[in-house]
Amino acid sequence: MALTKVPSELSSTPSIVDGGNATAITITSDEDLLVGKSSLDVATVGHELRASGYSAATRDGATVGSFTRLNSDGTILEFRKSSAAVGSIGTTGSNVVIGTGNTGLRFYDGGSAIIPHTAAGGSSNGLVDLGQGGFNAFKDLYLSGGAYLGGTAAANKLDQYESGTWTPTISGCTITVQRAHYLKIGGLVHLSFTIDINSTDNSAVQIAISGAPFTGSVANSESTSMFMASNVDFPSGTVMANLYRYSRSGDIAFYVTRDNASLSSLLRSTLTSSSQFWGSIVMQTDD
Repeated sequence: MALTKVPSELSSTPSIVDGGNATAITITSDEDLLVGKSSLDVATVGHELRASGYSAATRDGATVGSFTRLNSDGTILEFRKSSAAVGSIGTTGSNVVIGTGNTGLRFYDGGSAIIPHTAAGGSSNGLVDLGQGGFNAFKDLYLSGGAYLGGTAAANKLDQYESGTWTPTISGCTITVQRAHYLKIGGLVHLSFTIDINSTDNSAVQIAISGAPFTGSVANSESTSMFMASNVDFPSGTVMANLYRYSRSGDIAFYVTRDNASLSSLLRSTLTSSSQFWGSIVMQTDD
C-alpha cells in the first residue's frame, strides 16, 4: 500500500504539513517520493524523487528551479559518469561557464560575446577548435558581420563572399553573352566572360566592355589581364592580347601588345560578325 498521509510525528512541522486536509507528500509502493502530487506524471505540478534515481520538477508558467552559489566564482552544477566528473556549469565574473576540463564556453554579457574558456572559468585564448576536421564538422555558418582570420586587425577581416552573374555590353556592337560570372572574396573580384559578336559598326574606336558589377578600389583602381579571341583581325606584329581597367568605374578596355611597338588599342574595326572573346580579369574593390 502507498503511504498517502504524513505520519503523526511530522504533523507539527510546517514545511511538511500543508495546513489543510490535502495530502502534502506521497510515498508510492515503489518507494517513489512525490511532493504536491499523488501519482507519477511529469505534466502535473510538483516534485518527483523516484527510487530509480530519476527526479522531476514541474511548475506552471514560472521558473522551475534555482541553484545559488554564494560569495565566490566556481562550479554550481557538476555532472558525473560512473562517479567521475565529466562536466560542469558554473560562474566566473558574473557570467555562466559551461564545459568539460579545458574545453568550455563563457557567455560574456559585458562584451555581448560567447568566448572560449576552461570549465573552471580560466582563459583559453586560441586553444579550442569549433568542430573537428574530417568527421565532426558543423554544417552552415551564418554571420551578419565578418570573420577575422589569423589576427584581429582590419587587414585580417574577411567580410564578404559572393558569386553570381553579370551583364557585359560592348558599345557599337550587338553581342550574345554565352557566360559571364563573378566571384567576390573580401575585396578581391574575379570577372569572367564568353562573348559572341553578332554585328559591329566597324568604327575605329577601342573595344570596351561595360557593366562590371563592382567599382574599383580607391587605392588600387587599375587591373590588367589577358584574353583569347577568334575571327579577329589583330594588327600585324601582335604578340599579346590584353584587358585593362584603368579607373574605378571605367570600362574593361581591349589592348594589344606588338613586337617592338607601344601598347595600342584593339578597335571595333577589327571585328566581324563571327568574332568571339574569352576572358577574365581580377580587380580590387572597396564595395
